[in-house]
Amino acid sequence: MSEILSWTFQPERAWYDGRAVAESVKTLAWRYSVCADPFPQTLTEREAGDALRQRIDSVTNELSDRVAFGGENLVVTQAMNQLRIQPFTTRRTSYIEGRTKDQQEWYAKKSQFNRNRSYTWRVILILTEILAVTLALGRLIGDWPVDLAGLLGAAIAAGAAWVAVKQYSPLASAYSVAAKELAIQADKLRGVDESSWSMVVADAEEAISREHTTWLASRTGLARRHNQTG
Repeated sequence: MSEILSWTFQPERAWYDGRAVAESVKTLAWRYSVCADPFPQTLTEREAGDALRQRIDSVTNELSDRVAFGGENLVVTQAMNQLRIQPFTTRRTSYIEGRTKDQQEWYAKKSQFNRNRSYTWRVILILTEILAVTLALGRLIGDWPVDLAGLLGAAIAAGAAWVAVKQYSPLASAYSVAAKELAIQADKLRGVDESSWSMVVADAEEAISREHTTWLASRTGLARRHNQTG
């Protein structure tokens, strides 16, 4: 029954789509707030706000049939408009601290988390395999009455499948690359002037978007294979 419900409603697909929308809107919100392309400071508050709403509408309309959106939240907040009118150095510092460094630290933590999980599961599986071989030899040589090797073999297979689904090692590598790219972008941002601001912000956002695209492709691929074989 659970497989039928999962195949019918595909809740994981809705979650992935929701995250994709959230990441896209977050990128647009930060670009708007710090006057990066396509919301330069030369635009009036109304022009920039209209441009942001139009782009967010475009993003949400693509997935409106699968993701429910509430209409009570503001698209442009007072804090976003306040940041737009700040001097360039203030906007630059806010972006570095609130966006680039924040994301860099998050990816670094997630990379370490997945690396630790990968190592832990590898040790568990190796120890379980050793135990299974020992029990098999004990039953063969020592005439042990209980056969636990088969049960442990099934547990090993289940554990290996779980590790494959969770993708700890690939995610650790992907998060590590994203963290390094964002650290480089943060360093670039500290020395950038306003004339090249939009380009460097675009590079930083591309680093974040690239990781998310890779992650989304891997997760939706797993979900698709699961639905086909389930």
